[in-house]
Amino acid sequence: NELVKSHDVGVCCLKTLGPLAAELDPRIRTFCLNKTEGNDYRLPLRLARLLRSERIDVINTHNWAVFLEGALAAIFARVPVRVHTVHGPYTDYPATWKGRLKRRLRHFLERWMARGFNRMVTVSNSIQPCLIGEIGIAPAHITTIHNGIASGTIARQPHSGQVTLITVGRLATIKNHSLLLRAFASLARQYPHCRLVIVGDGPQRQPLEQLIRELGIGATASILGFRSDI
Repeated sequence: NELVKSHDVGVCCLKTLGPLAAELDPRIRTFCLNKTEGNDYRLPLRLARLLRSERIDVINTHNWAVFLEGALAAIFARVPVRVHTVHGPYTDYPATWKGRLKRRLRHFLERWMARGFNRMVTVSNSIQPCLIGEIGIAPAHITTIHNGIASGTIARQPHSGQVTLITVGRLATIKNHSLLLRAFASLARQYPHCRLVIVGDGPQRQPLEQLIRELGIGATASILGFRSDI
């Protein structure tokens, strides 16, 4: 939404647009390729046609699930500037010979494709070792750009003496909300005026709610589920 002030912006989703599409600036064009589950070897060609028809100058792909398709499409469409953003660690593969073989093959292709990108971007410094040590991308080719927010929408609230902590994210194992809850339980024993609010939903919601009960912090820690009014 901030980019639209100075650029012509479009967002392309491979499967579905999702509920966040409604929060995009109306000047942003949206595209959906309606990809089904599994591999679709025609997808790079379809995406390349879209890139050519829209005369795209810069492509920014996000996460490994779309990297190879997006890289091939950028090559076919001759997009001059290519950036890939990594939001988390690499996808897990089964600890079998097939899983190891698939992982090695994918890493080889990713290293090769990355050479055609102007920059590989991570959203935190902690993700860089994965790109360097696991995939084999040169450190000089990687930049960290932390996730941003529109600061103009934040209004300071009157201080009531209560300290409220909030975390927003998908309730999945990789986010380690259980560590946060245990740390907060220790904090709340010393500072009973503290409160924890967890915003988000996902497969770990029920286990986390159970942990809140086990830690005895139900009066000060709560899970609100998915919200659009952060």
